[in-house]
Amino acid sequence: MKFRGNKGITGIDISVSLIIFVLFVSLITTLVYNFAVASRNVNRKAVATDIAIKKIEELKQTPYDQILEIDEENPQATQYADKDGVILASGSGPYKIITDIEKYTNDDIENIQDVLKIVKVRVVYNAQNREESIEISTVITRED
Repeated sequence: MKFRGNKGITGIDISVSLIIFVLFVSLITTLVYNFAVASRNVNRKAVATDIAIKKIEELKQTPYDQILEIDEENPQATQYADKDGVILASGSGPYKIITDIEKYTNDDIENIQDVLKIVKVRVVYNAQNREESIEISTVITRED
């Protein structure tokens, strides 16, 4: 058995190594891109959740009789900013707050007093060119 001498790298060796290199680089680039997109979406959802919680806490601090009844057609124009002062949510910000407050009613109980209000806060935002939203609801009680 006679083998050729190993005198250097042939063209086939270089082309095979380039193909393997391109495959690995494209795979790693795709993984990094998908990780960045997922991270950005999770961050947007976390900010939206934070805004919704702040809005609910703001309503809980408001005296019960001053909590307005708001429908979805007239969202409150409260502004929330991040630590750098950039407005995150307002009437025209990237996060839109929709607050729905309704009095609790029960048809089975007559003469029910106004003691409960159901508060639903929905924050709408864009993620990957589609509209996403998060909704948190709570009950606010009269404390006399």
